[in-house]
Amino acid sequence: MKKMIQIKIETQLKISFIVLLLLELGLSNISYFQIAKVNTLTITLYEHPYTVRKAIAELKANILLMQSDVKDIYDLQSEKELERYTRQNNSYYKNSLTEISVIYDKYLGPLYTIDSLKTTIIKWNEMYTTAIILFKSGKREEFKRFIALQGSLGLQSQKVLETLKIIDFFSNNKANA
Repeated sequence: MKKMIQIKIETQLKISFIVLLLLELGLSNISYFQIAKVNTLTITLYEHPYTVRKAIAELKANILLMQSDVKDIYDLQSEKELERYTRQNNSYYKNSLTEISVIYDKYLGPLYTIDSLKTTIIKWNEMYTTAIILFKSGKREEFKRFIALQGSLGLQSQKVLETLKIIDFFSNNKANA
């Protein structure tokens, strides 16, 4: 302290201003990065319900497209058309699994409902493969009963949509809360 007193007042003022300036710059940098972090978290928090809702909407669209394509298969005449529908269904199925992983990461509800949804979609796809085998083997009437609303594939489709409805209801309530 005595050394500080022995320095000229002008030098003491310069040193004090420099120290204050360095402290101000340090605090400004810290606050800038903290504000940027808060901004990122706010955007994430704001968009979170919409991310889940968008993924649910995409998933529902894929499921409905898969169901629609199955019904169209009955009227197909060539193997080439059937192959196109099968590729298209596989694409919808892969997109569905992608959307399920997005929902799984962002969903705030019980994850066992997401697991249940994934299981029902996988089972639906296995049943779709069975339906294609029936169609290819020429068992068109059995195929028609299998894909009907009260048939095995139709009932599985209803399970998928019911499970999705539960998830959608919960996420909608969270988004509005």
